[in-house]
Amino acid sequence: DERGDNKIQENEQSLKYKKEYCLSCNDEIDKLTKKSAEISKTITTLSTEISKGEDLAESVQNQVIKSVESLADINKNLGALSSEQSVITSQQAQIVEKVNALVDKYTVTSVENEQNKAELKILDGFIENSKTTIKDLEENVSSTNKYIESVDNKIYALKNKLTGEETSLRLYAGIKDSFDGYSHSVKKLMQASKTVPELASKIKGVVASIISTDKNYETAIETAIGGALQNVVTDNPSDAEYIINYLKKTDGGRVTILPVTSVKPRHNGQDITLALKETGSLGFATNLVKYDSYFESVISHLLGNTLICDTLSNATKIAKKFSFSFRIVTLDGDVLSQSGSMSGGSKRKNDSNLLSIDRQVAELEQAILNDNKELEILQNNKNNLLKQVNVEVEELNKLNAELLSAKQKQVLLREKVTATDLLLNDIQVEIEKNKDDIALISNRLSEISLAYTDIEAGNEKLNKEKESASKEQSQHREMFQELRKQRDEVLKENTEVQARLSYLRSEITSSEAEIERLNSEIKAIEDVKKNNADTIDNNLKIIENLTRKAEQVALSAEDKNVLEDLRRQQSEFDAKKEKLNELIAQDNLKREVLQADIDKNTEKKANEEVNYTKVDTELDFMSQNLFTEYQLTYETCKPLRDENYEIATSHQEITSLKRKIAALGSVNPNAIEEYNELNESYNELVTQRDDLYKAQDDLQKVIDDLTKEMTLTFNEGFKTIQSNFSKIFKELFGGGRADLIVEESTTGDPLDAGIEIVAEPPGKKLQKISLLSGGEMSLTAIAILFAILKLRPMPFCVLDEIEAALDDSNVSRFAKYLKNFSKETQFICITHKKVTMENADGLFGVTMPEKGVSSIVSVKLSDAIEYERNND
Repeated sequence: DERGDNKIQENEQSLKYKKEYCLSCNDEIDKLTKKSAEISKTITTLSTEISKGEDLAESVQNQVIKSVESLADINKNLGALSSEQSVITSQQAQIVEKVNALVDKYTVTSVENEQNKAELKILDGFIENSKTTIKDLEENVSSTNKYIESVDNKIYALKNKLTGEETSLRLYAGIKDSFDGYSHSVKKLMQASKTVPELASKIKGVVASIISTDKNYETAIETAIGGALQNVVTDNPSDAEYIINYLKKTDGGRVTILPVTSVKPRHNGQDITLALKETGSLGFATNLVKYDSYFESVISHLLGNTLICDTLSNATKIAKKFSFSFRIVTLDGDVLSQSGSMSGGSKRKNDSNLLSIDRQVAELEQAILNDNKELEILQNNKNNLLKQVNVEVEELNKLNAELLSAKQKQVLLREKVTATDLLLNDIQVEIEKNKDDIALISNRLSEISLAYTDIEAGNEKLNKEKESASKEQSQHREMFQELRKQRDEVLKENTEVQARLSYLRSEITSSEAEIERLNSEIKAIEDVKKNNADTIDNNLKIIENLTRKAEQVALSAEDKNVLEDLRRQQSEFDAKKEKLNELIAQDNLKREVLQADIDKNTEKKANEEVNYTKVDTELDFMSQNLFTEYQLTYETCKPLRDENYEIATSHQEITSLKRKIAALGSVNPNAIEEYNELNESYNELVTQRDDLYKAQDDLQKVIDDLTKEMTLTFNEGFKTIQSNFSKIFKELFGGGRADLIVEESTTGDPLDAGIEIVAEPPGKKLQKISLLSGGEMSLTAIAILFAILKLRPMPFCVLDEIEAALDDSNVSRFAKYLKNFSKETQFICITHKKVTMENADGLFGVTMPEKGVSSIVSVKLSDAIEYERNND
């Protein structure tokens, strides 16, 4: 009990001490918390000052570096200026020497250029005069060729006319000889008279052959005579009888015969004589015809008492006036007979006019004679013109050769003058440039002299700035070193305060736990003490009762045993109590040892917590500074960690990196998206570009292949056409030579080249086709056409008057060649040339038998020839 009380007393004292210790710790914690806040504020202020100082120190350091660099640049510039001055002085001497040489060269070149210009001026005048002369000659040749062409056209027209006249003459002569237009009986009788002399002696002729009249009266006279034009005239009736018997014997048909001696003349009456004075009256029909007086009775019989009038109206008036007492015939063939009847109307165009045949034959013979004379004159004129053209062409070729030579010389001189002008200009420019260089060098030398002075002044100024900046940098370094030292001391003090706070908080926690333990222990001891006191009181009461009972009554043996047993139990309890006290003492010793370890670990823990707090504070400061400076956190900085990084060189490297970051300018937050968009667009455009390049290459390859193939095909075809043209030209012209020449292409593509046609007809010189006559050009074009057709024959070909400009001899050559060529190609030839028609297999024409009605006429010449042979 005493020990329990002592223990309780000790615990109460410890409890009192712990409570007082906790109060003192709380007071100290409050003071340290306030002190920590002040220290944090001081740290913040010092960090701000240090940051500003570092920036200022960096600026001063940059200024020092800049000053050092500027000094280095100045020293470098001084050396450069010295070297430059030496080099420029040398250059100045060289340039002056070069300028003098250029001036001499300019003088010599100018004299030579003036001579060339004078020669070029003379040559230009000669070329202009030559061009004028050539132009005049070409105009003369062209006009002469045109005149020759007009003469050819006239010759061609005259030949066509002669051909037509000769054809007409043959036609009318054939009609006259064969008595075409006469009735079958008369025709057969007159043809028989050519083979039967006796018959021929009996016939004086037909009425149409013994009379003639002017062209104006042919229709009127033929109408007046009518069918009697085919009557046969004999000398007497006996001859007429002979002819009639001959016709009977030969079954020659019927013929009307007029014997001169037996035909009664018809005399003009008094009325018709009076009618001659009437308007429109032209004369007696017998007076308007020509005939031999031998046949007067026949003519009077046929045309007697017949008046010729101009118009039907006048004829009608005369007939009415004289009561149709004589026959009237108008120039248009209208007839008013004595019976009062009138006949007339239009005459068919194909009606034969027997009276006009002799006249037409005579006119045609005279026309042919006149046309042949005119043709001879035209041929002579053409030959003279051709000689003149040949002389002019020779002179033109000579002038063209001289002009070509002059132009070549002119080109050379002009190129030489141009090159000399350019050279003089270049020399002048170079002289001016060198003079400018001399002036620039002089200015530069002056600038170098001034630069020496400025650089020396600047050197002194920069040295002073460097010394001032270095001094200021030292002052800032010392001042901020002191600030850093203060900050480190404050940080250290703050760390100690935080450590002390942590220790005090841990002490309070430990004391509170100890107080709780002590309270629990005191309560437990008091509970044990109370229980022991209660037990002792009970035991004392029992002992007292037992003692009182023992004193009152003698103890029995059994009671003595019980008492002994109780005493023994009391001894055991006392021994047990001693043993428990020894265990409690041992536990107290262990508790003291453990408490010492706890105190030691608590102190160690407090020191570690202080260090932890210090590290945590520094980490907070560094994290805050890291975020303030770089907007980064610890987690985002982990990938940038470098284990081998040298902290000693960090400040200088950080300063350099900051300067570079500042030089980069503001950050574009959308740069990545913009880059991705631009890169995608770029890749798409690159793909399109590559596709276009590939397509271009493919197209160019196709074009090259096609051009190569076309060029090869063209060359092969052109060579064949060239050879064919040369041969066909000789065949069509009957000699000469011709060629096709490919001109040089201005684009470099042989397919764009022109083709020059050069022809040399027989008797002429080789010349361009433009100098040929129209007929020669046409025949040359025909030769080219056949040369092309010979290369690639066609099933059929239509030719539209391609030989119109050719004369008959050339048309004949063309027609024969066309005939030979028709074995491979069928030709449809539109032509007006009879020679071409004669060589055709068949003819097709369009005729208009009646007005407004066209019909097609076709003739196969082979059938026509066969028919003619069969009829003969």
